[in-house]
Amino acid sequence: QTESKRLKRVISAVYDRVSSGTTLGAALAEHPKVFDTLTSSLVKSGEESGALDTSLAKLAGFLEDQEALRKKIISALTYPAAVITIALLVLGVMVAVVIPQFEKAFKNMNVKMPLLTEMTFKFGNWAKENWYLVPITLLILFLGIKYLRKLESLKIYVDTFVLKIPVFGDIFYKSSVSRSFRTMSSLLTSGVPVLTALEMSADVASNEKIKQAFLLMRDSASMGGSMHAIMRERKLFPPMIAHMVAVGEETGRTDDMMAKVADWYESELSEKIKRLSSVLEPVMVIFVGIIVGFMVLAIFLPIISAIQAFM
Repeated sequence: QTESKRLKRVISAVYDRVSSGTTLGAALAEHPKVFDTLTSSLVKSGEESGALDTSLAKLAGFLEDQEALRKKIISALTYPAAVITIALLVLGVMVAVVIPQFEKAFKNMNVKMPLLTEMTFKFGNWAKENWYLVPITLLILFLGIKYLRKLESLKIYVDTFVLKIPVFGDIFYKSSVSRSFRTMSSLLTSGVPVLTALEMSADVASNEKIKQAFLLMRDSASMGGSMHAIMRERKLFPPMIAHMVAVGEETGRTDDMMAKVADWYESELSEKIKRLSSVLEPVMVIFVGIIVGFMVLAIFLPIISAIQAFM
């Protein structure tokens, strides 16, 4: 039923492998670019426990929740990105078209230009001659951050900085943590061993600092220690979360507690995105208004001076 040609080829290959006697989990694991380790592990666990239908239902629910979470984050970032882009386009038109025309007119009129107008004209001339530096700088910055994140020695520092970005850092943090806890809950519920679940939960975290915290919990669990002790020690998670995990470990309901933690983070994330969306709209309108107002003021000040001189 899929419309994707690539996915259709992969599913056909999986069908052929299963037809030849390979298990579904093993067949899916042969295509890691399409089916990640979480998918193949849940399917494998479902096959071994005789509850493949239940595992697939949990996997489908998990993927749907992650997609909904991703769309929420994109919706939160789309509006400011669109407004900033429009503001830059307006600024570009002003600099490339409007300002040069007024500069010529003022020179012909021998009007004494205020400092604000002179600075605006100088900036316009510089931007017109060096506009290409802006996209080049942004591209270098993007590629530089991407390269630094690939270096194991620097990745932890880059991702720690990302979490400290005002407003958006908290969104990235809650998104990454909720995904990791939701993954662990699904894996434990499906019968995957705790150490394997912790390692896979670390892999799905899109932040190295959070990944290291889950790997430390895995190391602690492998030596008979508790996960909540590491959570309190690292101080990456609120005390309430560490307490909830401690209750889950003591009562043997770690999977349920992990699900509740994921629910809490997702609820917090949804509320933060809702508040951010309501606050960003007036802030972005004011931001664009300041840019346009600054340009208009720089142009009209010499006009007012010329009118006063003639009077």
